[in-house]
Amino acid sequence: MVEQVDQEANRLGVTRQSIIKVWLAERLERPQSTNPQKGASGTKPPGTLQDS
Repeated sequence: MVEQVDQEANRLGVTRQSIIKVWLAERLERPQSTNPQKGASGTKPPGTLQDS
């Protein structure tokens, strides 16, 4: 996974830390109600991270 992040960062010409900060900021800006990973029951599929 880290290698994939590094590849994407290199492609964009930024550092790993920078791309992770941007992705986190984008994710935090999204409204919680538009999370496509939640199913009809409101739970996430097995193996996904749970929201805090």
